[in-house]
Amino acid sequence: MIMEDGAPVTIVRPGWIYGPGDGASFARVARTIEKGRMLMVGSGQNHLPLIYVGDVAQGIVLASEAADAEGRSYLLVNDEPVTQRDFLAAIASELGVPAPARRIPCKPAVMLGAAAETLGHLARRRQPPPLMRYGIRLLGGENRFDIGRARLELGFQPTVDLADGVRRSVMWYRAVYGHAMEAEVRA
Repeated sequence: MIMEDGAPVTIVRPGWIYGPGDGASFARVARTIEKGRMLMVGSGQNHLPLIYVGDVAQGIVLASEAADAEGRSYLLVNDEPVTQRDFLAAIASELGVPAPARRIPCKPAVMLGAAAETLGHLARRRQPPPLMRYGIRLLGGENRFDIGRARLELGFQPTVDLADGVRRSVMWYRAVYGHAMEAEVRA
């Protein structure tokens, strides 16, 4: 049992959370795809540890209510096998633009991310650089996880598949960022 000051602890480790409200990653990826600037990292055949925001919320509630979850940790991802290519193509399709086809090898992309981070640090920039090593590794790395424990012990069952999650996310993206994109196109 893991305890701190008498409080029971359960650890929930979600994968790459996406969905409405995700201005930090989904909106950046969608905007880059929409502008035709998105590059796949590596072959695009690697799997992504995606999970829709509503499914994360469901998993957290289940973990908080499970009697035997105290002191345990749970991975929360959608175990639908989604490749980087699938994810980017689904976003592009929903946006009505061509899917990214250009690629950059993973190692040079990681080096570019490191350089961007260093330059941002040296310039004392407040906003994150456009490219970061963590994001490159998340997008271009092989990330398959087993959620068997969460299924068995919590009754966790992801309900939002890639197509529906991307559709909902793009609807949000258009509602929030649509006017900004139109202004950029006119400029």
